[in-house]
Amino acid sequence: SSMIEENGDFDDFGSEEFRGDAIDVDAEDAFEDFKWAYTIRTIDLNIPTDIGGSLGGLEENGYFGESSERTQDIGQNQMDLGDLGIQPDMITEYLGDYIREVRVLVWWGDNEDGIDQVELLTHVINPTGAVLEQGGNPNEVTQ
Repeated sequence: SSMIEENGDFDDFGSEEFRGDAIDVDAEDAFEDFKWAYTIRTIDLNIPTDIGGSLGGLEENGYFGESSERTQDIGQNQMDLGDLGIQPDMITEYLGDYIREVRVLVWWGDNEDGIDQVELLTHVINPTGAVLEQGGNPNEVTQ
């Protein structure tokens, strides 16, 4: 899986280009002790071809609450993407271009025990499926 990694500190906090001239943040030394790092990476999806069977199994285990006719129908019809010639890795590869895991970590002090930190993990959907190489020019898109 491909990955972008960056890290740094807050020395230039408030002067980022995206802020424009409208904001004047003078944090002085408030963030002197803070550091940040982020990673953006592709994710590995595991999608079963037997979607109907999976839903049926969830339904039998009460995942959808009371058993409904609709989920019974789905289970009985056993939608199988394999029957349509669609393999799980085809879907995984296709969707993999559009989804990224973004992990941001901010920590302060020496953070020896991993307590003095905050971490954010989220998934971002990129509708274009276009990926920038690290440090790349936004106008030169690699597919």
